Amino acid sequence: MTSRAGSDRYAPVSLVAWSVFIEALRRKDFYVLLIMGALFAAGVIIARVSGTMTEATGVFLLNLGMSISFLFAAILAAVMSVRMMPGELEQRTIHPLLAKPVSRAQVIFGKWIATSASSSAAMLVLFLIVYLPVPKNGSLSFFLLLQAIILKIVALGLLGAIGMLFSLIMPRALNLVLLAFIYTLSGTVSTFLRAKAMRSSLQDVWLWLIRYIPNFDLMDLTKRFTDGAPPLAGPQFIGILAYGIVATIFALAISCRIFERKAL
Repeated sequence: MTSRAGSDRYAPVSLVAWSVFIEALRRKDFYVLLIMGALFAAGVIIARVSGTMTEATGVFLLNLGMSISFLFAAILAAVMSVRMMPGELEQRTIHPLLAKPVSRAQVIFGKWIATSASSSAAMLVLFLIVYLPVPKNGSLSFFLLLQAIILKIVALGLLGAIGMLFSLIMPRALNLVLLAFIYTLSGTVSTFLRAKAMRSSLQDVWLWLIRYIPNFDLMDLTKRFTDGAPPLAGPQFIGILAYGIVATIFALAISCRIFERKAL
């Protein structure tokens, strides 16, 4: 009885997620990214066949390939999250959806699941396409690679959650610009503000505010992996993982709160 009630509770979320996932497959975004990843892989294969591949070149291409796959997946997550809620509201398709036994929180959560799953799947496919052809150094850590992939999946979930939050309060173009800024420069901005805070009389206040700036650099282990570094220590990895998950939950909770109060 309890298990059936639980499955009924999560059924609307899965239905919303599945419909968004199907819609994402109909668009060309994923296939364009796939073609670009395939072109990169083809270039690597040609370089290997021609005999121009050196160890330094291999490290560079591995770093570039991983960065490309992660960046393309982030672009997909940002684009999907930016247009998802505004599209529903503009086309009024949100009304028949909410007329069913689906709560607003379930709509938010279902769409976030679809965004995160789609971008994570795209990342894994692109990663394999660009990773497999590149020659690897024997000193590279498989466990560090696993940590890098897990943290990047969490980062994509956080990016999608922030995009959905912003989509409820600002235009799409501004949302996309802010997401690009946060994803690419959050680490640099946090470091800069932290250095400024150390010289401020309001140091504690500034440091408290800086904690709420999502730092995606913490969840990017690409350079560490390609440099042949060892895996992160367990507590450090769990700490970064918890940081990303808590930030994602926080963004989703605010999104649900705003959407509950939003007049449709």
